[in-house]
Amino acid sequence: MSGAFPKKKLLDLFRAADLSPSGPPRGLIMERAMKLLFETIPGVTAIESDVKNAANTEEVDIVFWNQCIPRGLYFLGIPFLMECKNWQSKVSGQEVVVFANTMRGRCCRDGILVAAQGITGRPGELREAHYEIAEAARAGQRILVLTRAEIESLDSYRDLVAKLQHRVMEITVRGTKTT
Repeated sequence: MSGAFPKKKLLDLFRAADLSPSGPPRGLIMERAMKLLFETIPGVTAIESDVKNAANTEEVDIVFWNQCIPRGLYFLGIPFLMECKNWQSKVSGQEVVVFANTMRGRCCRDGILVAAQGITGRPGELREAHYEIAEAARAGQRILVLTRAEIESLDSYRDLVAKLQHRVMEITVRGTKTT
């Protein structure tokens, strides 16, 4: 866990991504920002990035080890996966299906989908990407969505932990992200 919350550094990275002309650099910058952000949480460490499966058919953006300590992400599995989509459009249901399959192939219950502009469909309705999140939940997987606006609003790792706890409850109670 690092000292001060890196809000300025996160915002600087987001601005750098905005100025990047193409997709891959934007995605790599988002991955860097998410490692920086999540490693402020006690007990969470980025272990590997851009990891392909044995068949070379799937890639995980970031694999996090989670020590499950009380001030940290004790409610998430060990390890958990992260997919970063620093797109200028919303992430579709098909992308959620791909992430759920990737999680399943690696025996991971929990995954975090960072979708800069959010996901398709309306919060609280089981349509489009929200439907696929609900389907994954029925299969025992929890895909927690974070948007760039939500990340930009954070002021401490505690805010992030609270946001993720809220997402877990949304998935458990409603089947999808509702806010």
